[in-house]
Amino acid sequence: MPVFPSKSTAISDLVLACSCVWSLYSIYGGMPSIGLKPRDGGMASNNLASVWFALTLAASLLGAFRFLKRQFFDRLAPIHDLLSWLVLVIGLPCLASQFYMNAGLSVLGNLHLLLMLPPILSWLGKDHLLGTFISRAETNKVTGYLALASMFSMTGCAVYSRNYYQLLACLLMFSSSRAFDITEKRRLGLPPVDWLHYGLAASNFLLVAGLCHTDLPGMDKLRHWTGNAMSSMFS
Repeated sequence: MPVFPSKSTAISDLVLACSCVWSLYSIYGGMPSIGLKPRDGGMASNNLASVWFALTLAASLLGAFRFLKRQFFDRLAPIHDLLSWLVLVIGLPCLASQFYMNAGLSVLGNLHLLLMLPPILSWLGKDHLLGTFISRAETNKVTGYLALASMFSMTGCAVYSRNYYQLLACLLMFSSSRAFDITEKRRLGLPPVDWLHYGLAASNFLLVAGLCHTDLPGMDKLRHWTGNAMSSMFS
């Protein structure tokens, strides 16, 4: 989907960057910020997940400068596109791997880290086994399959571990990305890329809650209700 210089997109990128800063602070600050309540044994080490937040922070900060003024748009495009690609190729598998590690499925978590290899090898330009050139379109296709596989896998992990904040975050990330992929129409005066940024920013809040085993303010009762509903469904 083509994108153009837009101050609204610069603002949405900045909002996404702020959510990443908050997420990194929550993970490494020893306890989640703004009063999230630890549960189920407290905090876990989430170094792999921080790769997702750090790469998204770098891409969104650069995107804010890129979309702010037209003279920056074309100049920063290659670096911004590369960082956005790295978010999908490295950040998303690391995030999925972290959730599997936290769920006690370390073997599956390590397997997700191997998902980085196909798009990275295709990005290098050659299939070393066949010696044939891989086009940019084929690289993008491999990246798309990887991102889709990671999203579905994280959703399955959320259902398995009954991590409902993780499940909500995955659904929000998927719906935001699909809205960006399938439409070019403005919604409420904003282009689809802005809604993608806002959706990812909101999902970061849910991701931290899922990673750090915390209850969002006022959500503990909903978690208890959904837990009982899921238990009744699968019993």
